[in-house]
Amino acid sequence: MVRNALDPAATSYLGRDAESETVRELLDSSCLVSITGAGGLGKTRLARRLAGELVAAYDSGVFFVELAGLRLPEEGAVAVAAALGLRVGTREATVERVLDHLGRSAPLLVLDNCEHLLDGCADLVARILTDCPGVTVLATSRQTLSVAGEQVFRMPPLAVPAPGEDDPARVAEYPAVRLLLDRARAVRSDFRLTAANSADVARLCRLLDGIPLAIELAAARLRSLSPGQVVARWPGGLTLPTAWSHGVPDRHQTLRATVDWSFHLCCDDERRVWACLSVFQDWFELEAAEYVCAGADLGMPVMDLVDSLVDKSILERRGDAAVHYRLLQVVREFGTERLAAAQLSDRVARRHRDWFRELLLLADHEFLGPRQYELVRRLQLAHLDLRLAMEWSLSTTGEAGAALEMAASVEEFWTMAGANHEVHTWLDRALRLAPDSPHAPRGWSMLAMHSLWLTDRDSAYRELDLAETAAGTDPLAVARVLTIRATAAKIELDNVLAADLAGAALRTMPAGSGLRETVFARNTYALATAAAHPQYRLPELRDLVKACAEQGDYYYQTMLLFTISLIEVLVGHPDAAEAAARTALTVTRRWGNTFGDAYHIESLAWVASARNRHHRAATLFGVAAAGWERLGTDPRIILVHPHTLFRDATERALGAGQFAAAFGKGHAMPLEEAVAMALEPQRSHCPGTGSAIAPLTPREYEVAALVASGLTNKEIAARLVIAPRTADTHVGNILTKLDSANRAQIATWVATRGNSVIGT
Repeated sequence: MVRNALDPAATSYLGRDAESETVRELLDSSCLVSITGAGGLGKTRLARRLAGELVAAYDSGVFFVELAGLRLPEEGAVAVAAALGLRVGTREATVERVLDHLGRSAPLLVLDNCEHLLDGCADLVARILTDCPGVTVLATSRQTLSVAGEQVFRMPPLAVPAPGEDDPARVAEYPAVRLLLDRARAVRSDFRLTAANSADVARLCRLLDGIPLAIELAAARLRSLSPGQVVARWPGGLTLPTAWSHGVPDRHQTLRATVDWSFHLCCDDERRVWACLSVFQDWFELEAAEYVCAGADLGMPVMDLVDSLVDKSILERRGDAAVHYRLLQVVREFGTERLAAAQLSDRVARRHRDWFRELLLLADHEFLGPRQYELVRRLQLAHLDLRLAMEWSLSTTGEAGAALEMAASVEEFWTMAGANHEVHTWLDRALRLAPDSPHAPRGWSMLAMHSLWLTDRDSAYRELDLAETAAGTDPLAVARVLTIRATAAKIELDNVLAADLAGAALRTMPAGSGLRETVFARNTYALATAAAHPQYRLPELRDLVKACAEQGDYYYQTMLLFTISLIEVLVGHPDAAEAAARTALTVTRRWGNTFGDAYHIESLAWVASARNRHHRAATLFGVAAAGWERLGTDPRIILVHPHTLFRDATERALGAGQFAAAFGKGHAMPLEEAVAMALEPQRSHCPGTGSAIAPLTPREYEVAALVASGLTNKEIAARLVIAPRTADTHVGNILTKLDSANRAQIATWVATRGNSVIGT
């Protein structure tokens, strides 16, 4: 599959088979293909479709990079790094990091909506093509990039019937008409092309120049108007500004006229909501829309107005359980103009910032709890808008303190998102602008922590000194500094100092500190003292895992399970180490947590080496190495002892040649394939009825293991060839017998079964 998520198409894709084939042929013969043309022609849709279809053709993957929400030319490289899953060090140039990574791979890179960052995109693409000969770039833009070697595909409008063509059978063959009919039936299921309306349908498609977005907007009017009435009301003679004209003025004028027409067919309340919603850069929730639109002097509920805009094809809608909305870029640009004309841009931008600030603070307050997954998913979906809200705060006088509070909050999310470099930059800027903010102590600590994750220890120590000064006598702030110092000491292999600092942090914590405040220090203390006292640390860590599970946490469970796996493999218990590592990897993949990929696959490599399965170990070391490169870090620095111990043992056992071959195979393996290989069971037999699985029966244990691997009841039924209701019954019995409240606690129970093995 495509390496970074692509939004599923909200509607069917019609009429572009020939264009798709042409672009495919250009990609076969060129390293740079640009799809150009007016807004609304479907350039992004075509690129998304191709990205999904071409995955098998590119061994290094297909990466889709959305640029529409960015503002500054240099942000293009940041977006590419994020799409590739790269973690950029504090002292690294983002462009150089991207080039270094791409120089060792051969992916298809899709850059969508380049026109507003044209110079920056052109410079970046030119360097990629020069320094990374294996990379192919597919760009969409209203203008060409004008880079040497660029093959340009100018996106045509959909074919429309010729004047005088009104035979229904012939008219229905034209792609523009097929699109109009498809979208019309979405709003009026009984709509049909007939002898009575075919001439009007054909004329309407001609008036709209065959532009897909214009057709979709017009089709929405067929809910209440006939094709003839729509044609009669078409404002084809409007004199319109040419601000959107980028290369194909006539078609832009047509699209502008269509959007303007749609705007004027809206009631006043719908227009105000359209303008306010243009502040969002990506998909947004109804609650966010209601918050941003508050104070817009509306006579109707925002929910009703949003529904109306969906009906009019102004808003896209997706999802069932969690519904989100989005304005297409051209429609959003029009709304932005109307917002500026009404002199409401600053007010709406502030409410937009306030909404996402509150979302971050909510996630920070409730992170270690039953809503953790939901809140993280909301933040993941809102990343572009979080970026805009942060940038607005940093560039608006008097708002840097809010930016500091936002960037210092829910540090776990920024790490999971691979955004350490990005948030490090925000924290640095905010601290310079608001050095006396009450959020400065946490800000300096978080800055130091992100520096550590980016392997910039010198900066981390300087920032910790500043954090300590800012903390004063605040016990929680002091404890936070001590915990991060302990982590730095552990990375430096000074276990005595790490244990002393972690212990001091725990003693400094204010009375009543919760699990989230203490778990990091307790984990670091366990790592620092495990060599001397594994018999004490392992039970303590398993108790911590259970405590996290009881509160609904996944993030810290995986961190603790990594520590358990590390200790178990070093003390000679590879089965227990594997159970912990596989559970942790399964959880991190559900979250899309690239930070965990490298750690848990690395630990599974150690397990394979400990079992003398050296070919598998070498392959997994190669897989993990690709993960470490994406993170911008080095296991020889942060995991020096176990990494060196097991890697050297594996290389000695295989010999340099065989090791290099297996390592290279793993390094080049697509991530999904690599994860599947890492999660393969290493023993196929089902455990017996001994104490390791009590109080479960062997069959119940088998089901519990599948639950721990992340399978749904329906998937378990298919795997075991049993009825779905039987799977439901097994899971219910397991929950009862284990006195568990949720599936996460079942996974924890399986992972902590000493010498048991998850048999999936």
